[in-house]
Amino acid sequence: MVCIDKFSNVAVDQELMKNRNWNGLWIGCLSALLVGCGGGPELSDVEGVVTVNGKPAANVEITFQPTSGGRASVGMTDEAGEYELIYSPSATGAIPGPHTVTIAAVEGVLAPEDTSTGSEMLEGPDSGVSEFAGVQKSVTVESGSNTIDVSFP
Repeated sequence: MVCIDKFSNVAVDQELMKNRNWNGLWIGCLSALLVGCGGGPELSDVEGVVTVNGKPAANVEITFQPTSGGRASVGMTDEAGEYELIYSPSATGAIPGPHTVTIAAVEGVLAPEDTSTGSEMLEGPDSGVSEFAGVQKSVTVESGSNTIDVSFP
């Protein structure tokens, strides 16, 4: 009877060890997921003005592509040529470091004259923006807040 109890306890102990191993595995996986969810790359705020031929470029898409790879940040200029970069639907900014910058005209939108400052605005994609499609500029995004004005040519 002592031997049977001893072996039955061994079987129970082995079953408990299996459950403990699975519990440890689940806790480890859950911990890894929670640590991974809170992260993401460091981002720096980036804003500025896009000018083409010396004039503010309205309704232009500006793209900052990290030269080391990774997700690009994109912005859209307003009537004054001002933009703010967006990294994802829930985050603004760009990854710090060197970037290649390109612009593209957004078709079907005309920019009115800026009556508040008297400055002449570019009008539509044929106002000089399209001739710079594919032209690349090099800039560096620093940690923190950045004002990066981009002029074409």
